Amino acid sequence: PMAASDFVRIFEVGPRDGLQNEKRKVTVAQKVKLIEGLALAGLPEIEIGAFVRSDKVPQMADTEKLYAALAKQKLRLGTARPWALVPNRKGLERALAHGARNLAVFTASSETFNQRNIGMSVEESLAEIREVIAQARAAGITQFRGYVSTAFGCPFAGEVRVSEVVRVTRLLDELEPSRGGHGVEDQGRRAAAHLDLHVGGAVGAPAGGAGEASCLTGELREDAVAPLLLQARDLVGEVLAVVHLSSFGVRPQATKGLGCAI
Repeated sequence: PMAASDFVRIFEVGPRDGLQNEKRKVTVAQKVKLIEGLALAGLPEIEIGAFVRSDKVPQMADTEKLYAALAKQKLRLGTARPWALVPNRKGLERALAHGARNLAVFTASSETFNQRNIGMSVEESLAEIREVIAQARAAGITQFRGYVSTAFGCPFAGEVRVSEVVRVTRLLDELEPSRGGHGVEDQGRRAAAHLDLHVGGAVGAPAGGAGEASCLTGELREDAVAPLLLQARDLVGEVLAVVHLSSFGVRPQATKGLGCAI
């Protein structure tokens, strides 16, 4: 029999993380069909796009159109919740202007990856996340997800030490909005806000498979960082093994066959 903690909840990121590096243009109509299909399949939470620079990530240039389709009920999610990735305060402005209410922010445990991906150091990215959460909270946003990428290695710099992943995850954890005085202050009059933490790789499932994921989760558990979510994409057929051994309660996932760097 399964214990109460033995469960897997899927957070679908395919429409964003799975499509963003596809070279062939995916139209809004195609994305609507994909997203509605995922919702009909019963997935409760779906990351549908990202408010990023269109010259950097062309596939995400129509995220505003997806939120407009939601508002006009031309994109129907049923009970599923839509999420959007915001890289900075400018992205947040666009997200708020188009009605996004569930927001994901991100950094990486690799200094090199951060510099090449968003042009910031790890510390600079965390400072930006702090401002994004603060401004979003002021606008009434209460649901956040924080990604720590390159937890199992960097495509540019190679191996990333577990201690560095733990350090960055701890720093992001300190931005938990509901903790008055521990990052973003909760002024009481606002609805309770919450930040879930996701740790994962940049290019698919961890190279070391379940063993590496289990080692990392153990370190993070001992460090009392919680809640913890594992991002494991099924690019190399190791997702089930990783989930089985990792002890994470929730698994973000990109639709099978799709997946790319955050």
